[in-house]
Amino acid sequence: MESSKAATANSNGEHCIIQRPSSESLSSNPSKINDHKMIITIPDGAEQLPFQIAGHCFGKSKHKWGILKHSQSGDILKPIFDKRSHREQLFYENIINDDDNDKDNGCLKILQKLVPHYNGLFHDDHMNIDYIRLEDITAHMINISLLDVKIGYITYDPEASEEKRRAEMSKYKYAKDLGFRILGMRYFDSTTNEFVDKNREYGLQITPDNASSAFLLFAQNDPNILQQFDNQLSEIEHWFTKHNIRRWKFLSSSILFACGEKTINTNINNDDGHNNNKRKTIVKMIDFAHVFPNDDQELDENYLFGLGKLRFHITDAIKICEQQQQQQQSK
Repeated sequence: MESSKAATANSNGEHCIIQRPSSESLSSNPSKINDHKMIITIPDGAEQLPFQIAGHCFGKSKHKWGILKHSQSGDILKPIFDKRSHREQLFYENIINDDDNDKDNGCLKILQKLVPHYNGLFHDDHMNIDYIRLEDITAHMINISLLDVKIGYITYDPEASEEKRRAEMSKYKYAKDLGFRILGMRYFDSTTNEFVDKNREYGLQITPDNASSAFLLFAQNDPNILQQFDNQLSEIEHWFTKHNIRRWKFLSSSILFACGEKTINTNINNDDGHNNNKRKTIVKMIDFAHVFPNDDQELDENYLFGLGKLRFHITDAIKICEQQQQQQQSK
């Protein structure tokens, strides 16, 4: 196979080489070429994402592993390379086991609808590493807008060191006020037919005073889109208050918002997201590397606080849209 290479740098400043595996291109130690360069191998059957709004980027994170895309199915691939990623794998495998339907009123069955569908594992023979396979929730959509929001003002887990806890608490000064943080977004501007990207630095500038405007921007001032988002957030909130009782704490977990135009001649399940004639919105819980048993609280108060604040600002954005529409109609 012809080797495809791209040079980049990870967060430690080390230079990396991203390449396809070939018998001639890899040294006897595939993790290092020399003291200054690491070799990053894209598995056969996988490819890099065309864009990424948040999360570990392949070849750029400090541990080099990152999110990829399954070439044939389009599934999202998340590498299992440490205890945290293994914990996420076990979480997905746990929730697809719905044997507790009767005793827990369908707790896991309902949760399955709130997260991306788990499609098992993808194994990279060359690097001997497994990847979690998750459905691409934006399949059958074009001109896709995406928003990643981390939920909760506590973003460190019980195993975090004191240094890690201090670092997490100092990341975002509005964490306790807002209870959520925007990690990144990409939205399609229909007036220019171009995508606009907002990175984590944009998210750090969000305050309680301007948070609603961020959702207005993402939804392009469309109250119907915002209402569909809030309807799906209500389903998540219902699960947390009625089913996630003394069960789990979701720490450093995110909610992913997706919106786009439906492609023609596709049969999309109406239960998975909200549809109108041309547009589709989807809201899913994601990122479960820091889910722990909830032994000391009735409910996951940290998550519910952030989710409540998130819904407040989306509802506020809806009101602003409606006021703007009324003002335009009265002119």
